[in-house]
Amino acid sequence: MSVGRWQALLLATAIVIVPILSCSQRSLVLVTVEAPNGVTYFTEVSLVLKADDGANGAETTTFEKVTFTSGVYKAGIYLPSSMSGTVMLEAEVVENGCQVAMGSANALGVSPGGTASATLQLSQVPCTVDGGGGSNGAGGGP
Repeated sequence: MSVGRWQALLLATAIVIVPILSCSQRSLVLVTVEAPNGVTYFTEVSLVLKADDGANGAETTTFEKVTFTSGVYKAGIYLPSSMSGTVMLEAEVVENGCQVAMGSANALGVSPGGTASATLQLSQVPCTVDGGGGSNGAGGGP
């Protein structure tokens, strides 16, 4: 086999293998999100999960129109191969444009190509609706 054909064969093999390796290097984190105590379910809400390993930035995944069944929602998020070790997970539940619950947990043992899991307990938070700026009132007479 000539050098030119050999190089072409190596290049073709690399082109096929690189996408396969890059896809398999992502890690999967299975997250069990538990509703706040006393809340049996959320219906048609958005669940925002943020993953941060403290060194490589954060990844955010949003699940729309989520329904918690028996107070639980199970989700899977894929993280880039650059995230590994202990990854901080933060979650918020948004209902009608209002954040109504949040929580955090650590996913331990995250590694490229591996699967990790975490359970995240939510707490209710008061919804604050921004009504916009008001005007200063006029002072009263003496």
